[in-house]
Amino acid sequence: MADKLKLMYIYTIITTIIFGLSILVMPGLWFSLTDLTVQNQYIFGIVGSVWLAFGISSILGLRNPMKFIAILVLQLIYKVVWIFLVFLPQLIISGPSIISIILFIVFLTFIIPDIFIIPWNDLIKQD
Repeated sequence: MADKLKLMYIYTIITTIIFGLSILVMPGLWFSLTDLTVQNQYIFGIVGSVWLAFGISSILGLRNPMKFIAILVLQLIYKVVWIFLVFLPQLIISGPSIISIILFIVFLTFIIPDIFIIPWNDLIKQD
């Protein structure tokens, strides 16, 4: 179990640090690739900062996977919430954008393994 958790931490480190840093260091690139406007730069900066924080925090998860399992659980929760409360309603109302489809696919690459790898019984049982 610990090895599978470590793989998810490594995946998180790689993807969130790359995306988080690129959002913070090269926001203009992201604005040119997406339909986001410059008015969204502060919210976009928060996203980049949070993703970078997930990546850096996941480095600690490599040392003690269960102690930092909240990182994976939080990511799972916010990605599922985003799909159901942002992506799907927008899909129904106005159709998908390229960036939303890419995010949806990337989020699924986290959600599906997390559902099976996170040791839910260990998290639920009382001490």
